[in-house]
This record gives sequence, structure tokens and C-alpha cells, in this order.
Amino acid sequence: MNLAKYKISLLKSIDILRKFDLFKERNTSVENIYDSRKFSSDFFSVSNSNKYLEIYNMAIKNNDYDILLIDDSILQFSLEIRDETIVQYRFAYYQNPRTYPTYNEFLQNEFNVSEKECGSTFLEEYEQIVCEASLNDCALPIRYDYDEKLYDPNFHYVSHIHIGHNNELRIGADRILSPDAFVIFVIRNIYFSIWKNKCQNDGTLLEMCFKIKNTCSEINEDFIKEKELNTILLR
Repeated sequence: MNLAKYKISLLKSIDILRKFDLFKERNTSVENIYDSRKFSSDFFSVSNSNKYLEIYNMAIKNNDYDILLIDDSILQFSLEIRDETIVQYRFAYYQNPRTYPTYNEFLQNEFNVSEKECGSTFLEEYEQIVCEASLNDCALPIRYDYDEKLYDPNFHYVSHIHIGHNNELRIGADRILSPDAFVIFVIRNIYFSIWKNKCQNDGTLLEMCFKIKNTCSEINEDFIKEKELNTILLR
């Protein structure tokens, strides 16, 4: 995958999120920056801590994200280019560690009106609910890494997914995920009810997801060995 295809895949990711009613906004201040330097040093300083809430709060405070979802979970996308070749990808999903309704859900539940009807009239009341929201103990971050520098045959897959925080859970993949493929993985596994409902009502969505998976690039044979292919991998 070259940089042009990467950019197209990012745009497709937003389109997919819109189709599943999960998109809230794009961080336009970093949309033309592709390496990890677009995220603050403060974020990376706390990202190694065992305090997930602190990591999430720092990302929100400093706008350390590319895409904000409807539930205020975030997505990050970055890459590293060396000699005009992409040698590293990092895609991350940080689930909101608090549970609360969207503003529109709040309006429907409390006043039986929509945001279109009343605008920001009840925003202050809603923000109070957000501040008092309970913590979601099951909040789950997901990160995808492709890093040729860290490849260690049979022990550290060049392409892999981390699930959860502060653990060693690393699941190898036999392809290089694209941003839109990563987004589909997140939707399918985190927002399953939404995924199932949308796909049952629109068969083209399911077909679209299958096609995207098949467009993921194969890994160069220098970075995946035959024995690795015989282990349990995401395929």
C-alpha cells in the first residue's frame, strides 16, 4: 500500500463509519499529517501507564485523534515512511471509558425532541450528565501495528493486533491491514449490535466489508516465515 492508497483508505474509513452511524467528526488539524508526530508528547508519555482513563482523557484534551466516534471513542492512524516506502503502521481505537447517551439520545429520552428541533438549548444539562457518567470497566482499546524494524521471526509478528490495555495479548495477521479494514474490525467486534442490524438490513454493507478485506496487501516474504503461517493468525 502506497501513500495515495493509504489516503483513499482513510477517506473510505470515514464513509464506512457514516454508513454505520458511528461517525461524529474528523480532526481537521491533523488530516494532512501522517506520522505519529501529529499526536502530543504528553499522550505518548501517559500511554505506557496502566491508567487507561488518564490515557483517554489526555487524548481528548489534546485532540490526539484523527476521528471521533458518536460515543466519543477515538481512532488514531499513523505511519512511517523510509526511502519512499511505508515501513510502519499504527492504527488505534480507544473506547470511551465512560458510558452515557449521545446528545440526541438524551433529547429523545428526556424531552422527546431531536437536536435539529432544539439545537444546543439543553446542552448544559447534557454536559452535566456526561460529567457524572459512570466508568465502563469493560472499555477496550485495540491497536494494530505493522513494524518491520521490530519483526522477530516466530516471536514478534510484523503485522499484529493488540487487544486490551497493559497486557501481552498480540494476535498475528497474515496481511497488512488498511485503515478501512481496521475500522471494519473495530465495528464488527465492538459495535456488534449496530453491525448486525445494519448488515441484515443492507446486504451491500456486508459485501463491501468482504471486498475490503480482500484488498489488504500481502506481507513481503522477508517478514513472514512459513512456520508463522502454520500458527493461528487473523486471515
